[in-house]
Amino acid sequence: MSRPPNPSSKSRPILARPAVWAPILLLLLAGVGYGVVAWLGAQEAADKRARLLADVDAALQADDAAALAHLASLLQKLPDFDTGRDVMAARARMELARGRVEKAAELFLASATAPGAAAAEQAIGVAILLRLHETGIADRAAARGQLEQALTIGESAQAELRSPALLLALWQAAERLQDRDRSKALAQKLAQDHADTPPARFVAFAVGFTPKSGVAAVDAAAAGLVPEPVEAEAMRMFALLDAGDVPQSVTIAERALGRGAGVAVVRAGAAVVFHACVLGSAPGSDDRARWCARRDAQIEWLLQRGDQGAARDPEWTTMRAQR
Repeated sequence: MSRPPNPSSKSRPILARPAVWAPILLLLLAGVGYGVVAWLGAQEAADKRARLLADVDAALQADDAAALAHLASLLQKLPDFDTGRDVMAARARMELARGRVEKAAELFLASATAPGAAAAEQAIGVAILLRLHETGIADRAAARGQLEQALTIGESAQAELRSPALLLALWQAAERLQDRDRSKALAQKLAQDHADTPPARFVAFAVGFTPKSGVAAVDAAAAGLVPEPVEAEAMRMFALLDAGDVPQSVTIAERALGRGAGVAVVRAGAAVVFHACVLGSAPGSDDRARWCARRDAQIEWLLQRGDQGAARDPEWTTMRAQR
């Protein structure tokens, strides 16, 4: 006679067998744990990267060369040092701060001026184009093209950024193009929308500048601007010359030419300063001949470029005739 089935001998569901599902659960937990650790590591790396880029921005605003040198070495350790768009933008800004304009252009100008570039990237493009223009490497048509391009992308970026610093850059571009209507409108916008800012104060001062203003007033107007506009150096030249300090005006002229030889107002200031040195040298002396050569180089540039308008050409020609 067969024995009735024993209920206790029935097969248990697999989930009721710890020996079977425990290893699976451990594997799942291990996978989740690994994922959490990886996510935390990635988050920590992202936070560290963001802090590094923020430190770069702060050092640039403070014009802290030592900090920038240290941060440059840290940027090199990033895995996307040569490809990350934000890293390339930071590197371009750092190169501008070092005066390496062509390197900055190589790193980021194409990205900053490409269709679809973000407003902040376009602002970097404006800075690069202005600095390229200052170097004076391009011919007149190319130089004017740099300024026009700066205005085009800068006005697009300004609609979003509403930045007084960017408005100052646009004003510089318009002034260098001798576009009086546009530069006047930009000056008015700065005064209306950003009155209590260093860019607005500088532009207001520059618009009303006379050599009688004095060097201290130029220094005060340019305070807080990083980098300082090269146009401030031109104003210093004229103020020093008006005050009778020819040696110091020569020092400023040489310094300004080293940075902004492509800017007409810098060339004009240098021409006037060197002409004062001509007049202050004995006729027929070697010093006078040397100062004539230096003055004439500036005048020749101004006559060829015509960036100050044909109305001033007779003035430069008359000055050059004085030997």
